[in-house]
Amino acid sequence: MAGKLQGVAAFASLAFPGETVLTSSQNKTQQAPLQLQMSNQPIPETLRQQLTRLDQKRVTFAGLAAPVVESLYGSLRVELTYASNAIEGNTLSLRETQLVVEEGLAPGQNKTLREVYEARNHFAAIKEVERWVTERRPLTARALV
Repeated sequence: MAGKLQGVAAFASLAFPGETVLTSSQNKTQQAPLQLQMSNQPIPETLRQQLTRLDQKRVTFAGLAAPVVESLYGSLRVELTYASNAIEGNTLSLRETQLVVEEGLAPGQNKTLREVYEARNHFAAIKEVERWVTERRPLTARALV
C-alpha cells in the first residue's frame, strides 16, 4: 500500500514554484520541485485557483488511512469500469458491474458473456496500469497492446 500511496503522491503532486508542500511518503514539508509554466505566459488566475483546490484535496487524500484509500480506489475502479463500458453500450448496471469484478458473480438474465468479459477485462486492465505506475514502468504503446 505504501508504494501505491507514493505513486499517487508522485503522480498527483502539484504545487507552484517556491511553495511548500506536504509529502505523504515522508509526512514532512519540502519545496515544490514542479515548475508550472505555460510558454512564457503567467498561469491564469482561475486555473491557479483550480490547481490550488486540487492540491488541497491531494493533501487531504494523502492523510487518509490505508484501508480508506484502498476502498476509494476500489470504488473508483468499479465506477470507471461501469462508465467506460456503458459508453460502449454495455448494459450492466453499476451494481452488476461491481458483482462481476469484485465478487466474480454473473449478472441476471438478458446479459451477454461479452458484457461480463468487457467488465472483467477493463477492471483487470486498470489494475495492471496501476501496477505499472507503482513500479514506475513506462507506459508504451507496445505494453498496452
